[in-house]
Amino acid sequence: MKKLILFLILSVTFSMASTLEFTVDAQGATQKVSPYIYGKNHGISQNSDVPTHADTITKYLDAGLTMVRMNNGNNASKYNWKRKKTSHPDWYNNVYDNDWDFSAQEINDRLTGVQGLFAISMLGWCAKTDEYNFNDGLYNGYAWWIDENTGSIGTNNNWAGTPPISAEGEKPSAPHDPELYLERCSVEENLGIMDHWFGSGADQLGLDKNNFLYWNTDNEADIWHSTHDDVMPDTMSAEDFVQIYVDAALKARAKFPEIKIVGPVLTNEWQWYKWHEESIEVGGKYYPFIEYVIKRIGEEQKRTGKRLVDVFDIHFYPGYNEVSDRADILQVHRVWFDTTYAFSGSNGLKTSTGAWDDKLNKQYILLRIRRWLDQYVGENHGITTGLTEFGTIDGIKNDASAAAVWYASQLGEFGAAGDVELFTPWDMYNGMFETMHLFTTYGKELALNPQHSEDHLLSIYPSISAAGDSLTVIVVNRQESTQTLNLKVSDFVHGGTWVPAFDLAYLRGETFKNKSSNALYAHGIDLDKDKILYQAEPMSVNALVFSLNDPGTKPEFAEREIPPSSSSSDKGSSASGENTVVWDYEAGAQVRQPSGKLGDWWYNYCDTLSTMTDISADGINTNQSISVEFIAKQNEEQAWNYAGIGFSWASTPTGSKPQSIDLSEYAGICLDYESTVGLQGSLGQVDGSDDTKTQSFMPNSPLWPKATKRSTHCVKWEEFGAGSKLNLKQQVNFQLQTGESATWTIWQISLEKTASSVQSKLQIANNFSVQWHGNLLHLQTPKTTRYVQIYSPQGKLWQRIDITSPQQSVSLDLPAGLYILRTNQGFSTKLLKK
Repeated sequence: MKKLILFLILSVTFSMASTLEFTVDAQGATQKVSPYIYGKNHGISQNSDVPTHADTITKYLDAGLTMVRMNNGNNASKYNWKRKKTSHPDWYNNVYDNDWDFSAQEINDRLTGVQGLFAISMLGWCAKTDEYNFNDGLYNGYAWWIDENTGSIGTNNNWAGTPPISAEGEKPSAPHDPELYLERCSVEENLGIMDHWFGSGADQLGLDKNNFLYWNTDNEADIWHSTHDDVMPDTMSAEDFVQIYVDAALKARAKFPEIKIVGPVLTNEWQWYKWHEESIEVGGKYYPFIEYVIKRIGEEQKRTGKRLVDVFDIHFYPGYNEVSDRADILQVHRVWFDTTYAFSGSNGLKTSTGAWDDKLNKQYILLRIRRWLDQYVGENHGITTGLTEFGTIDGIKNDASAAAVWYASQLGEFGAAGDVELFTPWDMYNGMFETMHLFTTYGKELALNPQHSEDHLLSIYPSISAAGDSLTVIVVNRQESTQTLNLKVSDFVHGGTWVPAFDLAYLRGETFKNKSSNALYAHGIDLDKDKILYQAEPMSVNALVFSLNDPGTKPEFAEREIPPSSSSSDKGSSASGENTVVWDYEAGAQVRQPSGKLGDWWYNYCDTLSTMTDISADGINTNQSISVEFIAKQNEEQAWNYAGIGFSWASTPTGSKPQSIDLSEYAGICLDYESTVGLQGSLGQVDGSDDTKTQSFMPNSPLWPKATKRSTHCVKWEEFGAGSKLNLKQQVNFQLQTGESATWTIWQISLEKTASSVQSKLQIANNFSVQWHGNLLHLQTPKTTRYVQIYSPQGKLWQRIDITSPQQSVSLDLPAGLYILRTNQGFSTKLLKK
């Protein structure tokens, strides 16, 4: 009988009372740590009018960044280097400007020692013109949306190249024509970008090719039939793909012999094992897709005598986006090599024998790849592995310490493996740059064997210098409690009587700016011959640095400062994961309404005599925190000074009435900020007596107190002093202001939900249940539930169920696997069908 199981994931904290014992053998076997595991996706400007901010360049270099992948993932497939345009498959296929030349020049000129990773487009279609873009601004104000009738993501519609619309909400009247906005292009033409970049002619850039050795073979060709279904039907077989891949790899190698080919760029766990719905059989043997493609690459390399892949590249999106997924996120490093770890998201793996086998859940995917490469390409093949995308672990996005620990776990495993050459996460959560800086500053070139506690809640990752004169042990504590370990380092004579130690703990927000402004805490541990007794702080990353050289007299270290876990003052409350972020420093200058719809842009203002400088570069149109320096210049003609920044919640065309939104679901507004003075706040709403005007409310005293260190503080609506005049259903704008010379920085703006709105999700969870009996799915839902959608972990909608009764049954025949269930209220949970 088929079963559909709804399961809840509980977060459990274990306390380890006993001391953990570890011994590091300095003379043990080593593996060379690849410098390119310290990478990231995006983050360099691709617009020549807005160069990458100097602070960003400094941050990258000081953190130790070594690779930046700039091909934009899905948007790489239709990139046209001659026109500097690409087509966005997740946004109607609209064409937009995208200047790889400029980002490559930025890397070449400003990021010494950093590799730029771009892509060789293999799809066969390239962007041509934006003349036939779908007018998403007119349609719904550029908002991302889900079609309530079909349950599909609306921005995935193929609406570029359709007849123009003339009204808000109007849909195209005819199907798309891709030849209007795309043009045919060959691999040979696309490889011309290398001549353009590395040549020395008049129209060539003359870039150093040694800064651009690594190239992806397009992006996620295994789902072209989904992402690029405007031109790619679901007809390409696994062997068809191999032929396309081999052709591109051979031509790339001929064009650029030194190239590091990074492929085949597989999308996710399902695609590692399955090519569409195809059953791949050769000579009576069933092959999971990765094994098949490695087998074929080995055969083609022998046939051609050419290396066809240098870094075997996969992507991974485990779908751990809920806070309740935190425990799983902190163990996901075990997916790569641990043959004992049962990964809850194993679905493709269960098909790897040719039939569904529910007992299969041990991934160790990079170990599998290593073994298949040895089997089909031959030992000493020299092919390494890499991950050029890793994402959907938003369950820790608001927990910088957990993100730092998660990232340290990946870096520790990849460094120790010896054959993981590159790692470029799609998302860089707060805390990850801190970890990168710790590893690149104190980690050594050669990794020794990692060690783990029995429950894998604490690990050590030792490494030693090539000269053997220094050794670092990185300790990763994945628990919420302090852990004590007795650490012995054998066959290494440490100079002096104490060991320098550095740790990252109690992180809050994005704290890494550069080498001199970060959250790294330095202290010292007394040495007892070859042993130290060390206490790792809760949820921390630690570096213990041993050296043959005497570190000298142990200094008096500053006392650790632990930031408050709640608001920066008595009034207001802390921003939490339940808050709705409307602007973040990495999101650019445009605000997003709580509904997800894009709002207007930030602006600044100042009195006529004073000076206000936005030191974020290029006004407030930046992907950095907004840093403002205000110098008040008062004279006899001016009674008071002022300067501020603000935004409108919605764009208002010239001559139109002010556009407003409803904020009545929220209790107040929160700032993640730093300021040398208190900040005043202003709420603007539609004037009750004249709806063509805006009425503002700003109390005389500051609402956000002075904060000499980065802090988060929330202010309730009633603190703005508007009383009964405040109309939260017609809010127009928000402003921050000061009247005295000051320096202040804003990192994030969020809205604090009311207790009732936070409680509502809990109420939904408590009143929601699902059971499977035969082919009938029995649903019990709250009265406010209008529909339930069932998605695959990759985002494909399988079924939408319209709810007509709090208790109803529907006939539903789904294939076995993991599913995500979402309701119209935003509640989601996981479904496992066996």
